Amino acid sequence: MLCLCSLIVSGCSESKSLSALNYADSLARVLQETATDPDQRIGLNFPRPRDLQQNFQSHSIDLLEFLALDDCELQLVIAERNSSLGRMATASQQLVQELRFLETGEACLAGLKDEQLLEELRQVLAIKRSELAARIWQATLGGMEFSASWRADLSGNQVQPLATQAVRLLRRDIERWLSGDYTIDSTIFEQRLKEISLGNWGQLLEDWQELRVTLPVASRVLDARMERRPLCFRGMKNPDAQTFFQVVQTGFLAGLQKDTARVNRMTYDLFIEIHAIEELLQQESTQAYDAWREQRNDLVAEARSVIRTHVALLEPLMQQCGFL
Repeated sequence: MLCLCSLIVSGCSESKSLSALNYADSLARVLQETATDPDQRIGLNFPRPRDLQQNFQSHSIDLLEFLALDDCELQLVIAERNSSLGRMATASQQLVQELRFLETGEACLAGLKDEQLLEELRQVLAIKRSELAARIWQATLGGMEFSASWRADLSGNQVQPLATQAVRLLRRDIERWLSGDYTIDSTIFEQRLKEISLGNWGQLLEDWQELRVTLPVASRVLDARMERRPLCFRGMKNPDAQTFFQVVQTGFLAGLQKDTARVNRMTYDLFIEIHAIEELLQQESTQAYDAWREQRNDLVAEARSVIRTHVALLEPLMQQCGFL
């Protein structure tokens, strides 16, 4: 019996097109039907940088207060942040600065004797803790590395599994930071973001998009034939039925379905981590990102649905001719 079992097992890593148009044309010829035009594509573009920007409070510790910190390590963090390079830091570098401020600032509180500075530092730390989730969101989901990976790479590069591993490790870091452990290795963090930027997840969305618009063409061919006349009578196979079965075997089972299994596995592995991070940072997300996220998830769900629909339409014809 036909089933979707192969769609949830891992496939090869080779990148292939998921277009079903050749398969639909072959079905139309053997079933003596006409293939219709493909469905319309969903417009799915990652939000513009300006639609992902967060607003943060501005605050500073003046020079006299800075000197009063004595030997506190927070001095070095503040000096680095106030340097020319610190003011030009990217969102990821700003997150590193904020985490280091929180880590060293907490340690600094115990040694401060100036009550006014102590209270000011407490207030600054409270603000930074309240903004941490937004800082993390800006440096990750709303950052340039994630944006780069969600754009389709038309050069033919494959989806990179290292990027999914990087997201998994990043998700663990985010959980740790939000729980109050502010330690961070900036080199490792930037390396993970670099691997994510090369992930080419946009190709996964292109594959699902192609499947969503082209497989229904084949499904409509099957539906039209079922409505017009049976392919086989009383389970008796005929030459057209044998050819039909070969088309299904080579074009769908051994071809399209195998390739979809590969895409489905990579999507599952990636989305389980992406969804976890999105839930952790949901309160900080922008309206534009939320709208894109909903479109992205709907696209994958619809593409998976057209596979189930196609299998359901195949089964009666296969049953008619005794192939099941």
